[in-house]
Amino acid sequence: MSTPRLGEILVSERIVPAEVVQRALDAQRRAPRRRLGDLLIEAGALQPAWLTAALALQAGVETVDPLALQVDPATLWRVPPDVAQREGVLVARDEDGVLLVVQDPSNVRSHRAIASLLGLSTVRIAAGLPARVTAAIARHYDLGPSQARRPPGLTGEERPAHTSPTSAELDTRVMLARLGRQGPRSVQDFVTALLAHAVETGAERLGFDAGRLTITYDGVDRLLLELPAAQAYAVGNRLRVVARLDVGATRAGNVGSTIVLGSTSVEVAARSTPGASGGRVELDLLPDGVPVLAEMNPRVATAWRAVLAAPGLVVVATPEGTPPGPLPELPARAERCVITDAESLSRAIRLVEAGRTVMAAVSAPGVPEALARLRDLAPSRSALATALVAALSTRRLRTLCTHCAQPAELDQPGAERLGVVPFAAPRPGSGCPECAYRRYRGSVWCFELVTANPALRDAIDTGASITEIGARCVPTAARAMQVDAVAHAIVGLTSSEELHRAVPARPTWGTPKAEDRHRGLLRAVTDAPSELDDDPITEDLSAARPIVLLMQPTDAVTNALRGLLGARVRLMAVSSAAEALSLSAVRAASVAVFAKGPKGAWDADLVADLRQKGTRVILLGAPNDLGDLATAFRIGADDYAGSREELALRVARWIPDVAVPAPVRARVG
Repeated sequence: MSTPRLGEILVSERIVPAEVVQRALDAQRRAPRRRLGDLLIEAGALQPAWLTAALALQAGVETVDPLALQVDPATLWRVPPDVAQREGVLVARDEDGVLLVVQDPSNVRSHRAIASLLGLSTVRIAAGLPARVTAAIARHYDLGPSQARRPPGLTGEERPAHTSPTSAELDTRVMLARLGRQGPRSVQDFVTALLAHAVETGAERLGFDAGRLTITYDGVDRLLLELPAAQAYAVGNRLRVVARLDVGATRAGNVGSTIVLGSTSVEVAARSTPGASGGRVELDLLPDGVPVLAEMNPRVATAWRAVLAAPGLVVVATPEGTPPGPLPELPARAERCVITDAESLSRAIRLVEAGRTVMAAVSAPGVPEALARLRDLAPSRSALATALVAALSTRRLRTLCTHCAQPAELDQPGAERLGVVPFAAPRPGSGCPECAYRRYRGSVWCFELVTANPALRDAIDTGASITEIGARCVPTAARAMQVDAVAHAIVGLTSSEELHRAVPARPTWGTPKAEDRHRGLLRAVTDAPSELDDDPITEDLSAARPIVLLMQPTDAVTNALRGLLGARVRLMAVSSAAEALSLSAVRAASVAVFAKGPKGAWDADLVADLRQKGTRVILLGAPNDLGDLATAFRIGADDYAGSREELALRVARWIPDVAVPAPVRARVG
């Protein structure tokens, strides 16, 4: 069966009219080196995406987006960057292995040459939009980020061995071969190269435990390599020497030190425990570690400061084997301790009785489990209940790499699992040199704060079950751990994948009814108090004031409307489409105002959703050009306001019994 010609495909698929294709073929005969697809694109008769689809159909291959695919840096760099650019080919990877994403799937010669460079007899082909293939090649062959992180001044075997020029992975086989030579500098150079690799790839911790070397990125540990018993002891001791720790001594607390790598000095915090095969050593790379965002929501921070204002026991629940998260604004009198048995708990309670604030870390999945464990350990449950002032649970989430993250996607199963309304979160990308192909870069903490109330203290004092304790653990501002984590996803910091990895499912005692789920999520994505906070939801909304929804407004717009309309309407300012949808699902606003300022503020999908519910939509802000006007016409707003005074008139038009003061009408008139 013969391969169909490109022109035949374009005509049969009704992409380009036959007469247009014929004119392009006539032009091609006059210029034989010009390709039919290029001529049609230049004539404006064909879009590049349609040409790619037609070429893929002709070659019998699929079309993919190369920027959404992962790459293996070691395999990628077997094809030189100049060859990849010249041939328009990206060496990518999917679940079935190596995949060549090509601009021209009909160029069989080029594909065979690339397969030969990779050492493969056959290779799978997919077509990609030329501009996207070019962008993916530029992204993955970029050596700038890895070179910027490289410590200068290292030579020879002091440099780490990597599987590719991007420094994404340590070549463990070469590193172990260097160590096995047992030369006078083999251990010293091995440890230097190991530390250089940690610095180059942005690691935050390097750990050694009886020959097992682990490396930590964004709070997640990964096994780097396992040393033979013959070399483990020497490497462990060398790590202690480099970090200026006493060989054989125990240093449980952090010891500050400076490690010299070539002409670079790196500050570390070191811990050491002696033992078999070199014992245990941990090095925290302080200045070059990934950033951690640890700010509490304003409502939770206010409650946290109130908790710390007086002496008391604050329980900090942390998952097994992980350190407590950051605890902001601790007072000078605060004591830290770890509760492991009855004696350590009794000591903490005595400190509280002496007028101290005690931060007691307990290994437990969440606050109810931590309190139930302390209830079982306490010699006196009444003393524990009296001392308790609050409990805090923390989780660490990796933040997405902003250079390769993918657009947001709705996560309905995640919403059910976490007990919130459906939300959209960005997706991790394919990895890039900026994030060393880990797809995440940095991390953020989420918190759940429970303040002790009489009901909770009574449950602990009477030895209530964990279910009863959990039912009485009411999170501050309805901001449960799951809600706080989802807030980070909604604003684009992390992904649903990360929520499923790090955040536990909402327990039965903490899952709100479906009609109440939006309330916690609203508190999660807003900082300013909302009228929903103290106004319970009722079924009868007929007597309620008309609601005006303000989408991403400035303070000036909000204050001006409050002054002009007074208490005759309810103003609800929201900062995201997800928040607006969660509100409108419960109370249909009478009018929605879309500010012009931020990018994407005139959200066409949200406008359509609100209009379908009967909400009148007003656009605020002067259009800058014809494109802005076209956007306004396309989304079909009910009205348009060029100033705050005009906005007040438009709002009054759509809401009965709301009048605008005469001076405002005069100014507009």
